[in-house]
Amino acid sequence: MTLAYRIAGAPAKEDIVDRFGIDPTPSEAPTLQAILNFERVWKGTGSGRYSNGMWPVLYTAEDVDTAVVERGYWVFHGAAVKVRKDKEFPHVQYTMELSGMCSSAFRPDGSYDPQFVHPSDYSFCHGFAATAISGGVDYLRVPSARSKRGVCLPVLKEVSARFVAAGAGIVAEPVVFCWYAGASVFKCKVGGRELDVTFDDVFGKL
Repeated sequence: MTLAYRIAGAPAKEDIVDRFGIDPTPSEAPTLQAILNFERVWKGTGSGRYSNGMWPVLYTAEDVDTAVVERGYWVFHGAAVKVRKDKEFPHVQYTMELSGMCSSAFRPDGSYDPQFVHPSDYSFCHGFAATAISGGVDYLRVPSARSKRGVCLPVLKEVSARFVAAGAGIVAEPVVFCWYAGASVFKCKVGGRELDVTFDDVFGKL
């Protein structure tokens, strides 16, 4: 088994109560959102770095810090920089167990083709994923394009990913991205830490 980490947007408390009748406590809300997000991924086929829209992919990372950078990139560029006042963006981080066959982008010496981290041209990655799918691969092990030491684990099959359980729920915790507009600072609160969220130009530094 391989552990993987994913960060997804969290619903408003009122939404949990109105739609699902569940009390938005710290233990229940993250569990619910994680399950909803997981199900939504496999019902859709949105395009991304490892999908051209013809197949679904669950994007996970090998460690929490990489997951923060990967998710934070889209929060920052998609919403935070457009806001002219301080704002928080609630999310949830949950832990998965991946099983099955893995296809790695890394060579024996740890290097990889730079096209895996190209900032805008995903065609090489689409081809890599398509070949993996046709070969029965369950998930990929690839370099992060946002964190120079990060490793991502895109999951290609729903049956290959399972939530890590903890009692009656799953291993999950609240995550909050924080945009401080006046200082132009982007941070993340996770696991009792407040991290400065910065993004590496991995492709440009190869």
